[in-house]
Amino acid sequence: MNLIPNTRDYLEKFVRAKLEDYREIKKEYRPDNGYGHFHRSDEIYQMILDIYFNLEDNFSYLSIPEKHASPQALIKKIEWFLKLLKSRQELVDDIIKHHQSRNLFLPTPVVEIDKVRREVIDAFEYALTISQSELNPVSKESNAKTIKPQPQIFKWYKKGVNQAAIIAGLFLIATASISVFAPQWFKSENKNIPAKENKSTITLYGDITSEMRDTIGPVDRGHAPLHVRVKGAVSNAMNYYVYIIVNDDIAEWIEPVTGLGARVDGYFSGDCFLGKSNDKAYLNKLYKVYAVVTDREYQNFSILDRKTIITKSNEIELFRTK
Repeated sequence: MNLIPNTRDYLEKFVRAKLEDYREIKKEYRPDNGYGHFHRSDEIYQMILDIYFNLEDNFSYLSIPEKHASPQALIKKIEWFLKLLKSRQELVDDIIKHHQSRNLFLPTPVVEIDKVRREVIDAFEYALTISQSELNPVSKESNAKTIKPQPQIFKWYKKGVNQAAIIAGLFLIATASISVFAPQWFKSENKNIPAKENKSTITLYGDITSEMRDTIGPVDRGHAPLHVRVKGAVSNAMNYYVYIIVNDDIAEWIEPVTGLGARVDGYFSGDCFLGKSNDKAYLNKLYKVYAVVTDREYQNFSILDRKTIITKSNEIELFRTK
């Protein structure tokens, strides 16, 4: 009897490792703990409750048949929980859009609770992968088997090899012709097709920190140093590029791209430089920092071409005095 032991073992270890952390997050970000109310804040708090109590009640003990009637029953429960967690993406996206449209910072409970949601999704999707391999093991013996060709097939092959070669040659010629002429055909046929709707979202958070040795810690926006670090979140941007921008009224500069660029989705952080060091012309000056999703790749400290912007985050204003 296959009781998917590896799946159960993985999930039980994950829940044991994380449940206490999630309990602390549940306590820390309750509405009456100083974070106040914001757009759909009750639903965000309900999300961490749903995660915590489902893990505790349904997935901390996975014995079969004592807790779950069968392996299939457990898998259905995992699939149900994943569907619940993924359905909350609409809630997170709506809160991000709400705050971004008003140039507001994303509340910390949203950031931290959604981190938990994403982490649990990753773990449970991996658990499903394990369960599939346990329920449908690939037989080494079946992989090793080969089907002996029938004699008729060999006869056909010997007689038809020349014809097959001719057909292959004609196919190559036809393919080459298409590669030459098709671009023009497609260009003329598709010129009126509208671009796909973009659903990328990006936002910057308010917790900016100094990266200068003498001022490590939170940044006073009215007395910012040269080197700061910002954090944010992005979604639906896997086919594009993500960058942090500093606008110094001269140009919009691409900040260091380490950890950014292509294939960024979820939470990110990056360094920003407000002007240049050892140059008083860059002191006592206002800088605007924001993040963008673009359809073009950039190098460090190159200038942003606004035509490449897919979507843009809220702006953070920093006045450099140090």
